[in-house]
Amino acid sequence: MTRQSRSLESFLALVDAALAVVAYLAAWALRSGPLSGALEATPGGPWTYAFLALAAIPLMFVLDAHFGVHASPARKTPRQVVGELVRSHAAGALVLAALVFLFQQKSMSRVVFALFVALLFAGSAASRLAARALVLKFSRRARRRVVLAGRPDRAKAVADVARRHPEIGVDVVGFVPGRSDEDPPDGQDGLPRLGPPGALGPAVRSSGATDVLLCAPLWDLDAFEAEAKEAEAAGARVHAALSFERDFLVRALVDDFHAVPAVPFRAEPPRRLALAVKRAVDVAGSISLLFLLSPLLLLIGTFVKLTSRGPVLHHQIRCGKDGREFVLLKFRSMVKGAEKQAALVRHLNRMEAPAFKAPDDPRVTPFGRLLRKFSLDELPQLANVFRGDMSLVGPRPPLPEEVANYLPWQRKRLRMKPGLTGLWQVSGRNRIDSFEDWVTLDLYYIDNWSPSLDLLILTRTVPVVLLGRGGL
Repeated sequence: MTRQSRSLESFLALVDAALAVVAYLAAWALRSGPLSGALEATPGGPWTYAFLALAAIPLMFVLDAHFGVHASPARKTPRQVVGELVRSHAAGALVLAALVFLFQQKSMSRVVFALFVALLFAGSAASRLAARALVLKFSRRARRRVVLAGRPDRAKAVADVARRHPEIGVDVVGFVPGRSDEDPPDGQDGLPRLGPPGALGPAVRSSGATDVLLCAPLWDLDAFEAEAKEAEAAGARVHAALSFERDFLVRALVDDFHAVPAVPFRAEPPRRLALAVKRAVDVAGSISLLFLLSPLLLLIGTFVKLTSRGPVLHHQIRCGKDGREFVLLKFRSMVKGAEKQAALVRHLNRMEAPAFKAPDDPRVTPFGRLLRKFSLDELPQLANVFRGDMSLVGPRPPLPEEVANYLPWQRKRLRMKPGLTGLWQVSGRNRIDSFEDWVTLDLYYIDNWSPSLDLLILTRTVPVVLLGRGGL
């Protein structure tokens, strides 16, 4: 189960708890309001029925887990989602009725009870169907590109799972055989060949894969050690796809490729809680800063418009986590059409390839130079942080053409979400001309990341920005 799946299930459980409270209040309000004219007066006040919500919340959690309701709704058809809820809520209604009888809640209205059960079911069904639709929409936007390696029969089984379940967000881009004697001639299994046996690293680089799945028995994995390390150096996460019968003992360690148990080839320490805290800080921090800095943002935007021709914001395609592209926002600091003049100023580059940094770039406007000196041109990226494309702290997001020229070890900097500020910025980025040193700082941050390191970088960012030491 992935971190995203666990988060979704926890969120839906919290939604169910909130729905139980809302359903009980709505049931009592309907009974004592619109329905009161046709029925006798409601016995008791609203607190009489608080028993329903208080008992339903833990009961619903247990029954939903028993009937499989908690599992990600994106993997099910709408009929399966509703069917599981019908069974769970029917059992819950029977248990609640038994509890009402057992504790002799004689003052409880049967109409309120029925309305509560119906409203709770309707709310739970609506929330899960909505979650299913959102997850499917998201999975189409953020898909994993997977290279399969190893035995063709197992690889074909994995590819079939990916084709049958597009909602898991996995695109199989090709296959690299483990041994030539096992490979069917001419790819008769329908899997496109990305290279000969042993060419896993080049296959990852040429295909832009984000993940590698080793489709081989556990006892054959040693043969893939060198290839797996090369694929990881090329920027892909490497997993071992296990068999369905013999390897059941490792299911507690699996990553989620739907029905395919997959163990990370190189496990990292679990940091789910810390990463959740990081995301919460990103959301709260970006919202707060956008609100507090809104007068400054408006003022800068006005000056950009008044001092040069062109739009206020510059939109640029950058690469985020795992190389996924997104639109980065900046205040425009160059003349209109500056990107078309890139070839004319390439000789001014002071940074090693593939990065570009030219302090004397003639395309930069006078006001843009001021913005860059104090890093004010990057403030609109708070919107990218809020959207989840970036984090407050992390490696800087590279251009796609830079990523295309990365060496294998440099692709590791794509392992973490890019940041508005980072170790490179607070270490004197205007004095670092070596791209290798830049990447080394990013990799140090990734390998040693912790919330306390983020806090230290954020703290050091303030004087760097105020003193104008972070700009080009």
